[in-house]
Amino acid sequence: MLTLSLDHIMYPVLKEGLNVIQANQKPILDEWNNIINHFKSTGKKSADDIEATVNFSLTTCFLMN
Repeated sequence: MLTLSLDHIMYPVLKEGLNVIQANQKPILDEWNNIINHFKSTGKKSADDIEATVNFSLTTCFLMN
């Protein structure tokens, strides 16, 4: 019963969060590109991993309706 109640409460919260992300796609992508470029320019070894993770996550968010 608690699980159903929590699911019922969390679904609209998550849905609204995705709506906000989708509505702000351009500034979010621009900022992540700035961050990734900064990591690459400073020679951070994690830059490629961060780029792959961000690309996967954002692609998933922007494709969801």
